[in-house]
Amino acid sequence: MIIYNHGPCQYLEDEQWSLRLKSKNEGIPTPSEIDSDLKKGWSLFSGVSVKPECKSCNACQPYRVKADEFKLSKSLNRVVKKCKDVKVVVKDADYCSERFSLYLKHGKWRSNTRGWNKEYARSAERSFRDNFTEGPKGLKSINFYLNNKLVCVNYLIATKTTCYSMYTYYDPDYLKYSLGMFAILTGIQFCKDLNFKHLYMGFYVEGCQSLSYKDRFKPSETYNLATKKWSGHE
Repeated sequence: MIIYNHGPCQYLEDEQWSLRLKSKNEGIPTPSEIDSDLKKGWSLFSGVSVKPECKSCNACQPYRVKADEFKLSKSLNRVVKKCKDVKVVVKDADYCSERFSLYLKHGKWRSNTRGWNKEYARSAERSFRDNFTEGPKGLKSINFYLNNKLVCVNYLIATKTTCYSMYTYYDPDYLKYSLGMFAILTGIQFCKDLNFKHLYMGFYVEGCQSLSYKDRFKPSETYNLATKKWSGHE
């Protein structure tokens, strides 16, 4: 099923976006569908594949890290050292009140610091269940603990050939640890362990503060939605 969503862009001010949304099998894509969509420049959230089709803007670029060639930069190596005491636990995604509480705390913080939708809390639990407990096969929650306290969660979708970092949130009381960056590094290592070539990371938008961190993970590639080709990202 193909539908379209139009409205103010959530990434860039004064822009309008037009999104093409595709859902299959009653909203739950199969692993082969996920593989195919990601390689063709779609992003994925819950059971819906998303691709921008904006007439006046082409800022959204599907982004993937070449995990098989990735090496730590000096700055990212410092992140690893800061998180040397962080314990990583991988689980199949399911409902967990501890993970939901952290999701809510992170969302409220982002509402105050970056103007995220302040009405989200009204439907936060339903959204959390839809996106992070009832997702496609292969959805994993990567849980990060510091002193036995849950401080970060990264949701990954892993199929036989593809790994996709769907969403990360963390405790804003622990900003000094750069947990969001560490979560991505853990995802890259997850790919290496499975002999996957790429970690897919959704869209990169130059000038968008919330997405700018992706540019630190290289070598990487972006997908040109017009030419339908992946190429190196400088």
